[in-house]
Amino acid sequence: ERMASLLNDLLDLARIEAGRFDVTPVRKNVAQALEEAFELLHPVCESNRQALVIDPAPDLAIRADPERLFQVLSNLIGNASKFAPEHSDIHVRAVATGDGFCEFSVADRGGGIPPEKQPQIFERYWKERTGRGGAGLGLYIARGIVEAHGGTIRVESTVGEGTTMRFTVPLA
Repeated sequence: ERMASLLNDLLDLARIEAGRFDVTPVRKNVAQALEEAFELLHPVCESNRQALVIDPAPDLAIRADPERLFQVLSNLIGNASKFAPEHSDIHVRAVATGDGFCEFSVADRGGGIPPEKQPQIFERYWKERTGRGGAGLGLYIARGIVEAHGGTIRVESTVGEGTTMRFTVPLA
């Protein structure tokens, strides 16, 4: 499974770099998307003794590729769980931004990312030197997916307080 995942990441990387990364957006209810992500990802958090808390944003609909949206959420929630302490919450929210987009956020209370490293985290092959696995492609691919939808992705982080990753996709 890990090898298949790495191969898929490398294929996505090649498509992004070639400018051939496509998404197939459809109308998707945000609450449903978050509930689906919760069902599949809360066991990851529970295994790390964390709680995954979602704010389902009823009545919001987006135009997004459901599988690719899940891929972004999976990466961000997985990273949050990896770096957040035990017995902490990981919060996932979605809100309308007022400019035709929905902003998703994934927030943790981990160690945070130093300001000098924040500009690098979306580069390919970048990873924190913590000895915790990964090829350093997840955030690069997440950025490619979000940008293929016409959205943006960014980080807000304070050392010792935690990190919030935010990304946007168009409202339906």
